[in-house]
Amino acid sequence: MPHSSILDLINQKVRNSPSEAIELATQALHEPGTSTELSVELMLAISRANIHQGMYAEGEVYAMKATTVSRQNLLRRLEGLSQNELGIYRFVHGEFDNALLHYMKALQLLEKAGRPTDIVKVYINIGNVHTRSGASFDAIYSYERALELLEGSNDVLSESKVLMNLSAMYYHVLSDTESALLYTTRAITHYRSLNDVTGLGKALINHGKFLRLQGRVEESIKACMEALELRKQFAEPDDVALCFTGLVAAYTELGMLDKAEKALEECHEILKTTSTSHRTQKLLLYPTATVRKNRGDLEGALESVEEGLEWSKDSMIGEYYPVFLGLKASITLELGRYEQAARFYKELNDLSAVQSRQRAEVRLLHIKQQVERAKAVGLEEAERIRNVELAQTVRKLESLSRENEEFIAFLAHELKNPLSTIRALAGWLASEKGNTAEEYKEIGVEIKQTTSYMFDMITRVLVGSKSRMLKAMHIVDARLPLHQALSAQMPIASQKGIQFDYTVPSEAMFVKGEDPILLSVFENLISNAVKYTPSTGSVRVCLETVVPMDVPPVLRFSVVDTGPGLAQDEMSRLFSPFGTLSSKPTANESSTGLGLHLVKRAVDQLDGQVWCESEFGKGATFVVELPLVPASEIDQET
Repeated sequence: MPHSSILDLINQKVRNSPSEAIELATQALHEPGTSTELSVELMLAISRANIHQGMYAEGEVYAMKATTVSRQNLLRRLEGLSQNELGIYRFVHGEFDNALLHYMKALQLLEKAGRPTDIVKVYINIGNVHTRSGASFDAIYSYERALELLEGSNDVLSESKVLMNLSAMYYHVLSDTESALLYTTRAITHYRSLNDVTGLGKALINHGKFLRLQGRVEESIKACMEALELRKQFAEPDDVALCFTGLVAAYTELGMLDKAEKALEECHEILKTTSTSHRTQKLLLYPTATVRKNRGDLEGALESVEEGLEWSKDSMIGEYYPVFLGLKASITLELGRYEQAARFYKELNDLSAVQSRQRAEVRLLHIKQQVERAKAVGLEEAERIRNVELAQTVRKLESLSRENEEFIAFLAHELKNPLSTIRALAGWLASEKGNTAEEYKEIGVEIKQTTSYMFDMITRVLVGSKSRMLKAMHIVDARLPLHQALSAQMPIASQKGIQFDYTVPSEAMFVKGEDPILLSVFENLISNAVKYTPSTGSVRVCLETVVPMDVPPVLRFSVVDTGPGLAQDEMSRLFSPFGTLSSKPTANESSTGLGLHLVKRAVDQLDGQVWCESEFGKGATFVVELPLVPASEIDQET
């Protein structure tokens, strides 16, 4: 079977038959001739299938492998999808901040190399993080934004997921059961058309709940029964528990007590074969208490209710607390404990009043935010239409003001590197080594070039030409500023006893930029590597062309050192201005914390990207990628 066909088949089975999808994908992964791109796709399919079976540890291994392989092979879109997958694992483990970091990285990659539907999936996941973090209105806005982006895309699956998320938010946040029911109805129609067992099962569980809350109990039972037939073989334990909880409640409302008890027994039988979570066990407390109460085991029912109240109160699970409280009031009333029952009913009534007021306030706040957003969009659009040129001028002036405030500090930092070179050369001249006349001549030339560079830099500042320099890009051969940076840093590395190697191709490598900007990038990164590498270490510099799968060829500049490396918690502030890190220069060299921020700004201006790969205690690798100029543009300019 062709590779594209087998991948389509596996992706179809990921949600409907995940165990079969894992088996097929594992076989395909080990077949001879499987391309790297297909291997990553298969890893992601295995990862997702494991998620649908609740096998998170097994699936995460494949997501991490997919990330590594796609990154190493410049598969930008697949790297973005892999980052999104890793975010899902961080999410299911409750690490919401880390999940959001993965999603934002995925968004950055996919906006350049992905498809619109890929980007929508990430927005959905960002909305999920906001949901679990308590930023409810942000979550609703994210889902509604995703729904807007899906218009006309024919991506029915993604639209179904967004509808499900919106139904949950409208129910839990806005207490709007009617709208929630409309969203699940649309989602069910989509999932049926896709024959998506997993999605249809989840949608039916929620649909059954909303139907029961509207008094449509028989329809609720029908939805739950269909969900169980679809999902009980490989569903997540929480889904099974929620479905049976709804069934027990519905049967009890209709007075079908034998069926309620039988449903609970079936639930426990199904969950025997799965690894149930703490949440799953607690979810079953309510149907257990209900069945015990119906049997006449009031004390046993009260015991389950007390445990449920403690869980729902401590866990801040407001949806379940009043349900358990109402059941407790009913049980104590049957036990003849009238004063206790009256007290519980009063608490329930007070809680209901508070929740009603809160729901009204939340709805008003939601409406207010919608109006304010619409107003803001309208005003912004009106301002843009009325005065586009003025708005652009204001932005330019604000940007220029920020640059002026920072530039003196950056200028001082930039002058430090050539001054360090001059100091190293002066030390060489002052040494007692017998330098030849030719060596003296070379040192003199180097000092002249370095001081000329400093003089030119100061002159540009004095005449106020920095902004023009940064914007007047032209086609340059990146090897020339790199050679200048290497010449400046090699004497310093030699003085420290560092082994210094570099690779520069013989053919020209053209990019759009300015020599001073490129020199600043190269020199800052090489200078940092020399600073943080001990005398017994090495620095390796490489300039090369790489060809990613999803974007045009790029220039890659990398600097590898054998310094102390970076801790993971420092990576997020690596390119911040004046950032301080735990690692220190090895020969007491000064470090202002500006260099990497300046590099990041320069690379952004050149429409490139820069990142660091490091493990604490094992050195660091800094990588810069810049777009190469197509041959057609080079011919036009020359």
